[in-house]
Amino acid sequence: MTRFPFLVTCEARTEGALRDELVGLGIRKPRGGPGRVTFEAPLKEAMRVCLHARTAMRVLLQVGYGPCANSDELYETVRSVNWSEHLDAQHTFAIHAHVRNSETLTHSQYVAQKVKDAIADGFRDNTGSRPNVERNDPDVPIVVYIDGTEAELYLDLAGPALHRRGYRVAMTDAPLKETLACAVLALGQVTAEKAFLDPMCGSGTFAIEQAMRARRMAPGLGRTFAFERWPSQEHIPLWKDLCEAARAEILPDCPAPIFASDQDGNAIAAARRNAQVAGVEKDIAFAVKECSQATPPAAEGTVCFNPPYGERVVAQNFRPIARALSMFWGWYVVVISPERFLQPHLGQAAMFCHRLSNGGLPVELQRFSFVSARNP
Repeated sequence: MTRFPFLVTCEARTEGALRDELVGLGIRKPRGGPGRVTFEAPLKEAMRVCLHARTAMRVLLQVGYGPCANSDELYETVRSVNWSEHLDAQHTFAIHAHVRNSETLTHSQYVAQKVKDAIADGFRDNTGSRPNVERNDPDVPIVVYIDGTEAELYLDLAGPALHRRGYRVAMTDAPLKETLACAVLALGQVTAEKAFLDPMCGSGTFAIEQAMRARRMAPGLGRTFAFERWPSQEHIPLWKDLCEAARAEILPDCPAPIFASDQDGNAIAAARRNAQVAGVEKDIAFAVKECSQATPPAAEGTVCFNPPYGERVVAQNFRPIARALSMFWGWYVVVISPERFLQPHLGQAAMFCHRLSNGGLPVELQRFSFVSARNP
């Protein structure tokens, strides 16, 4: 079976979580880099990644590469690709360009226009017609990465980014991306076999993603992908088999209880609605409650939450929150925040810290243990 080069993108500093996830999906020898992981595999395995990967943002199939010291070289590099293998005049396309370290090609919009011209000119010269550009919802999304004097050309298998699972129908302020939430769950070593509590759940992302991973629900089952609209449909029977197998793997119930609470009743309503669309409402016990009033709902488990940042932190008194969390004997606490606000009040250092980025803001994932703590 023919193997192709693929690039999978992810949130900054979550490459390790993504690489481990790809290995778990059967991908051989994935190689990590800043914000990306690469591997070679048959197309079926890349579609499996689209369907099952929880920390991936995009899955890209490399179709060409070459020099781009200037716009003329870029044009020729793009023209050297046989685009008729991936596109025809009856399907639309769009270009998304990313540029860095280039002295001559500094504007991504100009690069996208140049790549579009090269593809269109090639079709016009060879067939007398050309595909149309559809920026918002193209049949064949094309991604260009320029780094210095080298260009890489990709087909985007996903279309809309993979964090768009399809269940977020109700919003709250500063929602956490689904992919970053899953990276926190993975890096924070949150298990599906023990109870889980998010006491500041907002729109419910942590609890919903925890329920989906606990029940082995593939995150891609609730959405469509760009590769389903490619001119060639030879891969579609394989895709249908993958989806059928993924549905068969879903567990009827979570192996451990999941709890989600928030002081805002509107947030709980939004979280409940999102959980309903995701198909996990029955798996999560929702409650309107102050975080400082949280009590252990089980003998052991993990508290995992994303507190408000910046100016919103000033309005919060985290000392009573830390006091409440210090009563969770037998539990772990996982939190992401730009400040180590819990550590001084919990009376212990974090087991480990991991730098991340949330919406462009530097944050730290911190994990605390009360497993060996005793009730004073």
